[in-house]
Amino acid sequence: MEHFSDVPLELFGPIELEQLQQLMIEDRSSRTYVNARGRRIRQMIGWCVRKQYCTVSALTGIETVPALKKGRTAAVEAQELK
Repeated sequence: MEHFSDVPLELFGPIELEQLQQLMIEDRSSRTYVNARGRRIRQMIGWCVRKQYCTVSALTGIETVPALKKGRTAAVEAQELK
């Protein structure tokens, strides 16, 4: 996340989330960990929308990024890390 700490929330969109996913994959994070982080980001942006810190378009864009699917990504599975 530190790679995007200076990006304003309104500018953190689907491309940035995909870049973040790729960075985590390159760091050998498991697929389930990458997906959990993505869910956490979506929840955080949803909270920001509810509190009117940003517009709903920020959440709408982020929600278009799918979770990583088993066998369809370069991310390792959690049991492979043991």
